[in-house]
Amino acid sequence: LTRLPPDAKVVFCSPVLDNWPVEFGRELAVRGYSCSIVSPDGTAGPGYGQRIGGLHRRLRLRALERSGVAVTDWPIDQPVEYALQRTLTEI
Repeated sequence: LTRLPPDAKVVFCSPVLDNWPVEFGRELAVRGYSCSIVSPDGTAGPGYGQRIGGLHRRLRLRALERSGVAVTDWPIDQPVEYALQRTLTEI
């Protein structure tokens, strides 16, 4: 974070399956950086574990949005260009 120029716009990619991306996004937002996350959804599926993982992921994505981080939820059946185009037009 100390190496980022003051006017940096940060885009990072994570499936948000743990709290690290939430903490990172919050820290960027607190420091005044424009921040977006592209999050591939690997939790889609019929299993209970996938559904519970998906619920936790959605809660983390909401926490990021509340922190001021722009969230692009990327369906993994779509090409990466789809997610990047949506994300980069918002910056």
